Amino acid sequence: MSVKEDNVTEHFLFDGSTVSLGALPAYGLINARLGLESQSGDWQAAVWGINLTDDEFLYSSASEFSVLSPRSPICRALRA
Repeated sequence: MSVKEDNVTEHFLFDGSTVSLGALPAYGLINARLGLESQSGDWQAAVWGINLTDDEFLYSSASEFSVLSPRSPICRALRA
């Protein structure tokens, strides 16, 4: 069984105004997860990745004229 997850942000304004100075460009992320579970439910294992295309993007700011925070790039994990 596979699970599809997507996250698309079309437009983001730092302070909620309509001033384009505080606007960030659109971005899309590709995340994936694949998991297995025993029929008895005694065990499960999963592999997942976040931001599989390794895109860099900004996701927050304290104000229009202060620090911009970049989001962490690609993340992969295995859980058993």
